[in-house]
Amino acid sequence: MATPAIKVLLIEDDEEDYILLRTMLSACPREMVLDWADSFDAGSLGISSCRHDVVLVDYRLGKGNGIELLYLAKNSDCDIPVILLTGQGGYEIDVEAMKAGAADYLVKEQLTPDLLDRSIRYSIERKKSEIELKRYKDHLEELVNERTAQLEKAKDRLEEINQELLRENNYRVMAQEELAAAHRELEKKVAKRTEELARANEALNLEQSRLEALWELSQMNAASRRQVYSFVLHQQVRLTGSRYGLLGFTNEDETALSVYTCAGRTASSCPILNRPVSIPMGEDGIWSDTIRNREPVIVNHFTTVDEAAADLFPNEISGLHRKMSVPVIDGDRIVAVALVADKAGNYDQADLRRLTLLMDGVWKLLQREEAQKALRESENLASLGRALSSVAHDLKTSLVAIGGFTRSVYKRIAQDIPYREKLEIVMKETGRMENLINEMLDFSKPLKLHLHEEDVNILIDECIQVIGSMAREREIRIQTQYAADLPLVTIDSARLKQVVINLLSNAVHASPQGGTVSVYTRIGRSGFLLVDVKDCGCGIPLEKRGEIFMPFVSFRKGGTGLGLPIVKKIVEAHHGRIQIFDNPESGITFRVAIPPRGQVRSDPAPGKAA
Repeated sequence: MATPAIKVLLIEDDEEDYILLRTMLSACPREMVLDWADSFDAGSLGISSCRHDVVLVDYRLGKGNGIELLYLAKNSDCDIPVILLTGQGGYEIDVEAMKAGAADYLVKEQLTPDLLDRSIRYSIERKKSEIELKRYKDHLEELVNERTAQLEKAKDRLEEINQELLRENNYRVMAQEELAAAHRELEKKVAKRTEELARANEALNLEQSRLEALWELSQMNAASRRQVYSFVLHQQVRLTGSRYGLLGFTNEDETALSVYTCAGRTASSCPILNRPVSIPMGEDGIWSDTIRNREPVIVNHFTTVDEAAADLFPNEISGLHRKMSVPVIDGDRIVAVALVADKAGNYDQADLRRLTLLMDGVWKLLQREEAQKALRESENLASLGRALSSVAHDLKTSLVAIGGFTRSVYKRIAQDIPYREKLEIVMKETGRMENLINEMLDFSKPLKLHLHEEDVNILIDECIQVIGSMAREREIRIQTQYAADLPLVTIDSARLKQVVINLLSNAVHASPQGGTVSVYTRIGRSGFLLVDVKDCGCGIPLEKRGEIFMPFVSFRKGGTGLGLPIVKKIVEAHHGRIQIFDNPESGITFRVAIPPRGQVRSDPAPGKAA
């Protein structure tokens, strides 16, 4: 059955904003039927008609404003969610809108079709949930009233029994015992019903807490990753009544988890680790069954704990009794795992639903942040590339002339002239500047890949030969470990050689004299070709890693700061990824992940003109 269209009422007195919002609604995945009210009075009539699923109302509407219409909708008989739109954000307006019953509060300048679509769907679902909760509450009140009436009837009956006892003295003792028994039974039933009502109220409060948690999570656009992880861990523990919480993110080939932990009954007593702990994803472990089966797992009779879990909670875990774990799957990969443990009672499907929805919300938030970050980087690099291209062309013309004249003069000066040595310095620095300009031009030009099927193991051997003399000078040993069954991959061999040579050169310079640089190849679980280049140096501080792929940022003396940005550009042109990992002993590993055969196109990477 086709999904019915969402009927939207837009109250907006600015025709340009109406056209813009109509365009955004047409780009939403679900069909939207839009009615436009161009004034405050027309908006009041539209709300009173109760013909729409959701209302979008502008804050400023001539003689009135959106807040007045919010109160009108709140006091009407229609349960329609209302989303307030404003041209500029403001804390006071936000608070006033929430008090007036707004389902959401959106700033027009920040609107996108996806954000508008998500807000509309969330508002409608939340209104449905509120209606359902109210219906359930009314039902409970009816049950209480019914039971109260029954109690009143029972009380009347007890009075009748007392009157009969007064009239029939011969049966007084027997009647009193019967009355006492009936009274005790009545108290048991009242206590049982009271307990049922308390449990139902607790369930309602938890459901409300879940909705509030999802709402808060959706508003954490400016929060850091650590703040998001801390919030999610606290909500895991709070919403499920657990003692322990774990939040792990998998690496590219699903061989290890970066795990954050939380231990405590409340958010204030649930600190997370300062940095994640890397845990191998082996066959055994408290999360292995979820990863192996790729589905949520509830275990309410758990008696052992593995060493990894004991390391995560030192001096805390003496033995787990219950656990629940939920995977987050993106495509064909498990990207994250959430686990809670040691609830006072058994975990149930309600706990599973809360944790699943929470993890779905956090993953969507992280994906949205990554997309926004990639878009900003792409725009910045495009602007920088155009500027570099213009500057580099002008400098190259001058440097060619300087280099040519200097070499001409150098050839005509006798060796005993003192200025000859200075001319050598000029030629050397001119050559270095020409190399820098060539890298700038290479970085600024869009990449056109020339793709062929290649054996990456052979390609890496050729790269090792190129930097062999550099490695021998520093007494660096280069060891390799190739996958024997590595298939041919579709790549631009010249460009990928540029990537591998750059990474090997950086690894040789980063490693101490007499050290070892290692190169590994294999196919990851997701089918990507993985090339790891591992050094034994001092590593790169975490706070600096966000800068290493930026142009002109170099941590090596004499470096241009364009090598790694060009590497990243080439890898992304292959629709691949480049990642950095800490080695267990020392140094770091750069991992290049290239998609399988047939997934790389020869056209320039979109948005990578610079």
